Amino acid sequence: MNIKTTVEYFDKDIDELLETRSDTMYTKEENLLFDEGLNVTFFDDMEEYEFEQDQFEEWMTSRGMELKALLKTINGRIAAVLI
Repeated sequence: MNIKTTVEYFDKDIDELLETRSDTMYTKEENLLFDEGLNVTFFDDMEEYEFEQDQFEEWMTSRGMELKALLKTINGRIAAVLI
């Protein structure tokens, strides 16, 4: 799967994605990710995702979910967006 950055995927600049809502304390980037699928699972980096990939895919399948997008966040985390 091709990994895009959240800047590319959402077509927003970094400053816009880093805006924080005072009522939730989530960044716009996080809110967009949460709105994109049924579940978003974060990994510290690509190494962690690859290490846990088999177990994660088994978990997704057991819940009837599939991977919609794998994105690199502004702070370098990997966000797996599930549908």
